[in-house]
Amino acid sequence: MRLVGRFVARVLQWFAMRDVVFPEGQPMLRMRGVSKSFGFTPAVRDVSFDLMPGQVLALVGSNGAGKTTTLRMLATLLPPDTGEIAIMGHSVADPFKVRPLLGFMPDVLGIYPEMLVGEYLEFFARAYNIPENMIDYCINEAVSFTGLQQMLPAPAAGLSRGILQRVALARALLHDPPVLLMDEPAAGLDPRSRADFRYMLLELRRKGKTVIISSHVLADLEDTCSHIAVIDHGVLMAFETMGTFLERAQRTRTWKVRVNGASDPTFKMLQSLPNVANLRYHGETMLFETPFGTKGAEILRNLVSADAEIEEFAEVPLSLEEAYLARTGGPPA
Repeated sequence: MRLVGRFVARVLQWFAMRDVVFPEGQPMLRMRGVSKSFGFTPAVRDVSFDLMPGQVLALVGSNGAGKTTTLRMLATLLPPDTGEIAIMGHSVADPFKVRPLLGFMPDVLGIYPEMLVGEYLEFFARAYNIPENMIDYCINEAVSFTGLQQMLPAPAAGLSRGILQRVALARALLHDPPVLLMDEPAAGLDPRSRADFRYMLLELRRKGKTVIISSHVLADLEDTCSHIAVIDHGVLMAFETMGTFLERAQRTRTWKVRVNGASDPTFKMLQSLPNVANLRYHGETMLFETPFGTKGAEILRNLVSADAEIEEFAEVPLSLEEAYLARTGGPPA
């Protein structure tokens, strides 16, 4: 009876961990004045920010900026030199309380090639202390989300990078953590795999997970992340909503026009407008820039007055990569 009692208590404890209700209005993740150095080299300097439940943060910066160090401190793998980090109110100084709340997907995947995918996930399910009678259920949930149902009997050796990334994500999701940390999850993926990964990130956001994702592939972050943090030489240069970050970077507006028939008269008319700059052809489409405050309706009225047969007229939105370059003055190396 004593063994049965301990087993029931373990199952109830695990379900309680899955169904944690966090106080409304409290940050899911908090960093306050966090710094970390390696010898005399500072890696992270006085970083502070909060993430609320359901927010997805793009952590961007050049190589050596401090992104991986930040993620490893959040994952309880590196202690901060100064400052405080808390996950759902628990300090990372108490890793046994924090780790059940985290799913960590490092840049080095750590998948054992000699194991079958199913064996690998079962191994980590036991490492997460998931009750015996819940292991199959948790594995099925994780592989269903990541599309790995057919890969469970496959050996990890020889699998493509895209499949290995899915295995690593399934491992991080086995215990259904409320917070996910991902370091370069799209590195080395082909376009199809990247598209699939973006879809999974959107699903995680829809499920209310709090996610931090570090990546150099900025196009993958623009539509999936609610917030962005730019870190440079360990210093947090910006922490904003994605919309605010893009808006503050935009000093001009870019427009595209396509007309039916000969485009030369329209091109010449646009050249004559005082606010139009950098007018050029891109295939059959004309592209040009105007000052940020220019109204599209004014340009459209000029086109209509010139009897242009307009097939397309629209603003070209600023991409996240363009915004990053405008805000930082350098490429995302």
